[in-house]
Amino acid sequence: MIKKLIIWIVLALIVLIYLGTGIYQVGPSEVALIKTFGKYSQTTGPGIHFRLPYPFQTHVIVDIETIRKEEIGFRTIERYGKISYKSIQEESLMLTGDGNIISVEVAVQYKIKDPIKFAFNIINGSDLVRFTTESVLRERIAERNIDDVLTIERDKIAMETAELVQKILDQYDSGILISKV
Repeated sequence: MIKKLIIWIVLALIVLIYLGTGIYQVGPSEVALIKTFGKYSQTTGPGIHFRLPYPFQTHVIVDIETIRKEEIGFRTIERYGKISYKSIQEESLMLTGDGNIISVEVAVQYKIKDPIKFAFNIINGSDLVRFTTESVLRERIAERNIDDVLTIERDKIAMETAELVQKILDQYDSGILISKV
């Protein structure tokens, strides 16, 4: 009798622990995308939620409010509270239309506009933004001479780059919104 009771209690604990794996928390700037049998089924907002345990349902959490930054031609290094910058020559050296080589360092800010597309259509959003921006920027700089790139065309290049990168990312169905180049 006691042996059966212990078995039932152990089984009940195992079932409760298994059901407990379906509890998850979503932060204030995040959404959770629920997949039922691997297919997207719903989105939940911030708070504590319950979903069916694996293998029935899984979830992917996506931060949609944070503005992300990709650096092209340099990297920000923070050590012991001090910020410094390291130049990346492979990315920063670009050829202008008149044959001169210049060093270009750019920061791209972006955020997630469609978490479903971002989570399920692309693998690495930061690399996609970095490589697309670098490619478009090289094209924009190659069309101009060095004087224009360094002076009067600088802001125009940044705006054109942002527009073209956004257009390409939209074609990729990435769910990414470029804020600023």
